[in-house]
Amino acid sequence: MGNTTTVYLRDAGGNVMSTYTIDAQINNGHLTQNEVHLYGSSRLGINEVNRDVQALAKADYLNKVNTFVTGDVRYELTDHLGNVMVTVSDKKLQVDANADGVVDYYTADVVSATDYAPFGMSLNGRKFNASGYRFGFNGKENDKDISEGGQDYGLRVSDNRIGRFLSVDPLGKEFPYLSSYQFAANSPIENSDLDGGEPDPSTQKQAGKTATTLTVITQNTVKKGTELAVDATGKLIQQKAKQSIGTRALSWVASTAGKALGLTLYFVFSPANGHQSYHQEIRQPGYDWQGKPIPGYVPQIVPAPQSNPAPLPDPRKAPSTQENGEEGYYVYKTASTDKIRTGYVDKSAGSLPYYGITKGAIIGGRYSASNERATNLSVGNNGIIAQTNYYTAGGIESALIILNTYGSSMLNTKSLKALVRSSPGLSTRIDNKTVTFTNPTQIISGVMWLNKNIPGWQTSLKEKENKKGPTHPDK
Repeated sequence: MGNTTTVYLRDAGGNVMSTYTIDAQINNGHLTQNEVHLYGSSRLGINEVNRDVQALAKADYLNKVNTFVTGDVRYELTDHLGNVMVTVSDKKLQVDANADGVVDYYTADVVSATDYAPFGMSLNGRKFNASGYRFGFNGKENDKDISEGGQDYGLRVSDNRIGRFLSVDPLGKEFPYLSSYQFAANSPIENSDLDGGEPDPSTQKQAGKTATTLTVITQNTVKKGTELAVDATGKLIQQKAKQSIGTRALSWVASTAGKALGLTLYFVFSPANGHQSYHQEIRQPGYDWQGKPIPGYVPQIVPAPQSNPAPLPDPRKAPSTQENGEEGYYVYKTASTDKIRTGYVDKSAGSLPYYGITKGAIIGGRYSASNERATNLSVGNNGIIAQTNYYTAGGIESALIILNTYGSSMLNTKSLKALVRSSPGLSTRIDNKTVTFTNPTQIISGVMWLNKNIPGWQTSLKEKENKKGPTHPDK
């Protein structure tokens, strides 16, 4: 910009590691290292070093006394979408509450704070930035050289004032149902945008966690402060009770059957990794938050179930094309023994789940009626997970294979780009040996379908791990 030259130093993954500038007004025009970016699993913040790099080569620089100054490091506090909500420095501020000359406590040095509109525009009256911190919505760099609401996503620049990118999507052919200028599939609360190419279902990243901490308050005893940890099935793992809350509440937490208890329960979910908290309230119908009857309350009448519910798809018939666009495909789950016969998986497993897709009938089409994958796919429990188009079906199949091979942490665009096609052969959870569809964008479309249609799929469709057989490479 102007007479200033800025250079970005990136790692192999494209992450900015440091920035350098040459400016006649700074360090006599010497090459200056401005920032060093700090990372854990993602960017944690920035150290503003402002170091004269050319002076490092001079002999007299070695005799200099370097002074450590706090306040130059900025740490990011982000939400579930990666939005930088607050930055704090590494300096703590002393507070003398009673003016007796003794520090009573310390507070954080907050150097910026921002609230955002859904597509990333900062809200008037709800922002300040004392340090000029450049990163904000989705953790991306603000680029006001392009526009007042400009943000650099790598592949292209967005304008968060209008919720659109300023150039066409380079992967637009893979998303024919979306505008070439759309941002995060037009769902900025559910999705973030990874690099300007495709949506990233960020709100699903917490799915499949093994433990949750809860703070529970029951109206029956009006006691607070009990913390419990439960696994994905609701089984009680650990209890830290500061005060008793009553056995009926414990029964609800342990079995996740609160609706049957007739209790007023208030609880706060805090995922085990410390990310976003979820608040929910369950109370007995017809009673307020204090447990008092609501005057004039009329109970909701639940309609009786249909006497003739819609039949499940028949695996002996091909999927309908009329209801699913130009192409109709099944995604199905059955079982087979290929890895057991080859010794990859121990015989004690009996058989392993297998995921596949087909345009024709599963029984008598994809497989003969005598094939083990057909016999393990009964008509009564037909194993059909989805009916959709070919592109999405392939993404669903690969997402399920990846879940049972690498785990849910692999199901994001950045990780999928490093996918190794042949590795699923090592999985002892499923009989699939390869990931058929390896396009990250297609797999993410399958993830989004599963998120919408099968809540909790990363837990319910994650198969059990079995013992390795004698020929398994890691045995």
